[in-house]
Amino acid sequence: MFRLQRKRSRRNLRIVIISLLMLSVGSLFITLWFVVDFGREQEIVQQLVRDLRRRHVPVANELSSELQWQSRWTFFVIVQVVATGIAVALLFRAYLNAQDKLDDIKALAGDILSSMEQAVITSNNDGLVTSLNERALVLLSTTGEAVGKSLRQLTDQIDLVTFRSEAESHAGHSLVRDYPIMKRGEHIWLRTFCQPLRDSDGQKIGNVFQLRDVTADRHLQ
Repeated sequence: MFRLQRKRSRRNLRIVIISLLMLSVGSLFITLWFVVDFGREQEIVQQLVRDLRRRHVPVANELSSELQWQSRWTFFVIVQVVATGIAVALLFRAYLNAQDKLDDIKALAGDILSSMEQAVITSNNDGLVTSLNERALVLLSTTGEAVGKSLRQLTDQIDLVTFRSEAESHAGHSLVRDYPIMKRGEHIWLRTFCQPLRDSDGQKIGNVFQLRDVTADRHLQ
């Protein structure tokens, strides 16, 4: 299995989304309480209008009209709160669907890399291992716990840190070198490639190492 260092957590995102939805629901209940309160105030004002003298009626009607406008604005706020909650839920669902598709692509890429005869290792700009396939685990006699550690800790038989520095001096070209190592008491040769790893914007985000057992080829030579 191709091992990746994952930084994003669905659990944390779900907590944030649920918190936003709960906040929206709380705002909705508070706003509905205001609507009910405005309705009661209008009933009280109408009752007072019936009991007031004629010269005080315009002032009371103006107050009733103001309460009606406040009630309408409150209804508008309710619509906005409901629409925001629905939008957040739909965006969260769309994000989960996109994340599922991305996980499927990663799993497919992992299966492809795991079936390769070459060892594949990636590192970030700080020289920390970000991923490696099963073949790399076998050739370097290491474990998946190497993810997140320095290239120097990955193996003491190949100086990947120095090799990476030399590769960076060959801008735009991949560097190739054969390294002799001891594996289970046998002397083998690993042909090692190193090239820059770039994102979709062309920015360098690390390096890709490929290691291939060329012991048989060396013997033939």
